[in-house]
Amino acid sequence: MKSNIASDNIFLGDILVKEQTLHLGYEVYIPIFDSAEWDGIVGLGFTPVNERPVNSEHVMATLVDNLESHDDIKNKFFSFYLPENEGYITFGEVPSDIVDDESKIEWAPLIPENENPWSVRLSDIVI
Repeated sequence: MKSNIASDNIFLGDILVKEQTLHLGYEVYIPIFDSAEWDGIVGLGFTPVNERPVNSEHVMATLVDNLESHDDIKNKFFSFYLPENEGYITFGEVPSDIVDDESKIEWAPLIPENENPWSVRLSDIVI
């Protein structure tokens, strides 16, 4: 992806995230989106150390980082509900209309040093 860096105010319902840093992509190569109609994309992942700006004390905070630092969300996580038809995303809490017992959720921490920010460590696989 080739992009320019900018900032803007983002509204998530009633929550205002001021001056969120954004990458404005002008050359985007994401094959999964080739056949989909879309207006834009926002990064939700946590920035790996090797992608942070070189020679800079300022690390660009993600949307989730900013939501947490301003106490707009209870916890630093997000979740997707993707049924067959319409779904949604939640920030900072488990959706109570989907999950009635949080103790039944299996949590897996992301591997921060991995090149793929969505990786989790597996000790075993059973088929």
